[in-house]
Amino acid sequence: MDQLEDFVELEQQFSSAKQNRKAPEAPKKRETIEILEPRKQYNIAILLGHLKLPHEEIKRAVLSMDETTLSEAHVKQLLLYAPDHKEIQKYKHFADDEGKLGQCDKFSMLVSKIPGYRHRLKAMLFKLHFADKLEEIKPELERVVKASQELRESKQLQQVLQLVLAFGNYMNQGNARIAGASAFRVGFLAKLSSTKTSDNKSNLLKFLVKTVDTKCPEVLDLKSELTSIPLAARGESSFSC
Repeated sequence: MDQLEDFVELEQQFSSAKQNRKAPEAPKKRETIEILEPRKQYNIAILLGHLKLPHEEIKRAVLSMDETTLSEAHVKQLLLYAPDHKEIQKYKHFADDEGKLGQCDKFSMLVSKIPGYRHRLKAMLFKLHFADKLEEIKPELERVVKASQELRESKQLQQVLQLVLAFGNYMNQGNARIAGASAFRVGFLAKLSSTKTSDNKSNLLKFLVKTVDTKCPEVLDLKSELTSIPLAARGESSFSC
């Protein structure tokens, strides 16, 4: 019985000590500031997970346009989730306190400092697509090259252009600035039909055709030297992109 009382007293003494003992404080969770919207942050996190590269290595790949490190899909995603103007302005407030940002914001802040970031990514996409695009337009390109060669080498076309130059010099002989010209801009050819005669019943283009017909009829077969022009003209829209 005395032994039991001793244990009761022992328990009371030590249980009291346990109650007074303070539990260790949990480390305070560091506050993280988020600039990116949750959805954008989520998508960037997935992208970084796929890349599995340090942020600085991704920056290096963009600066050097390294397509062996960044695939076409990666470049498209980087461009899609590139920081916008508002986000870039907010990042400027954390230039000296980057540690408060989460990993996705840190990455977004890093790439926002790359000069011409969006333009670089677009240039990378163009570079990645270049070989396919070139193959796609190669037939049209070859026709344009051939047509250009025909234009340069056509003797009959040279005669027509010499007539146009002679007409222009005659009409401008009173103008000291442009009289006696040795050449004219190609765009002037489009104005031949709008250059009217004094009675407004005809134009310079019709006069040119009449002169060719009477003075040098052999030039009327001009199209035989320019067979590639119609084909090249049809493919012109392929180069607009």
